[in-house]
Amino acid sequence: MRYYDGVAAFEVTKDSVTPLYASDNVCEFFGFSKDEWLHLMKKSTSIKEFVSKSAVDYEKFSALLQNGEAEFTYYDIGSDTEQRIKAICSQKHADGDSPRYVMLYKMDSEKKQDDPTGEQHKIYIRTFGYFDVFIDDKPIAFRNKKAKELLALLVDRRGGYVTSEQAIGYLWEDEPANTVTLARYRKEALRLKNTLEEYGIAHIMESVDGKRRIIPEKISCDLYDYLSGKEEYAGLFKGSYLTDYGWGEMTLGELMNDNQY
Repeated sequence: MRYYDGVAAFEVTKDSVTPLYASDNVCEFFGFSKDEWLHLMKKSTSIKEFVSKSAVDYEKFSALLQNGEAEFTYYDIGSDTEQRIKAICSQKHADGDSPRYVMLYKMDSEKKQDDPTGEQHKIYIRTFGYFDVFIDDKPIAFRNKKAKELLALLVDRRGGYVTSEQAIGYLWEDEPANTVTLARYRKEALRLKNTLEEYGIAHIMESVDGKRRIIPEKISCDLYDYLSGKEEYAGLFKGSYLTDYGWGEMTLGELMNDNQY
């Protein structure tokens, strides 16, 4: 049977995990195929190994065991959208050896992705030179290079939607779009969304039917400022653009040929 409500459960004993059941999409959230998940149900796997393939950081999983609850994002294969799931964990027994159980279930309503404090952050994205994102003048420490590169790609598209297939063509230039690369891409997209949520700026990115885009009105960006044609931004471009990524050369060529440069 295929469930689309994000249901999953597993048993935790000391430092090991034994999956009990999960819908196909949640298996993918953890980075396993259905067959791999069924195999894992027959044995215990170390927590670090179990989490290593997922879009969840080990620290967040450990926090779930410590605090008893957490929220995560997963890709729902039924609606082709990203959804939120709630995770709850049974209390730790005094002996420390008795198993604990984790349940994951779909949240009924979308959680607001902005900073819960309501604070308005200054978001600045630098594309001229090396790509970086600054919040209140402090850089985001991206844990994953491909997730950061995906954000750079969305910024480069200047508000246009990027499909999964298009993104794969840029992030993994030598690999075709197939079930393997699509699953890999969805994992990176989740990691990006989790990072933006962590910093309280998830509202700068929009996802519709598997396509993603940056919302230009939500950010400040040197590229956008330069292309505005305003005189005060005419000196921003010094001849380098997205130095980290080879695919940025197309836009770089456009900038070099611009009459303003």
